[in-house]
Amino acid sequence: MSNVGAVIIANNTDRYDYQHLANLAAKRIEHFLHIPTTILNVQAEYNKRYMRSSRIDWFNLGRTQVYDLSPYDRTLLIDADMFINSDALTNHLKSNFDFGIARAIYDPTTGNNYRDWETDRK
Repeated sequence: MSNVGAVIIANNTDRYDYQHLANLAAKRIEHFLHIPTTILNVQAEYNKRYMRSSRIDWFNLGRTQVYDLSPYDRTLLIDADMFINSDALTNHLKSNFDFGIARAIYDPTTGNNYRDWETDRK
């Protein structure tokens, strides 16, 4: 794979040290996927989201800048609090798609899937 790497956006909040989490996640990415990782601090405005019936500040608007800021030709964008535990994402890095995104997500702490989360937002 030519010029492939991972990017993690780490914007600390009053509640969470995402920089620390990103450093831990980067080590796991490099161990399991054998690709370099770049951690970015992208200042972005926040917006509001509902999660588990609570309205929270959401700081993910900076993700749209990753396409331009990534130093890699092929970029795997990972959340700072996502810990890679296998090489399962390697095939995604080899795909021919210009853009790929997970079809479904779930919360491993509860087992709830994306549809449950969508229902919870209403």
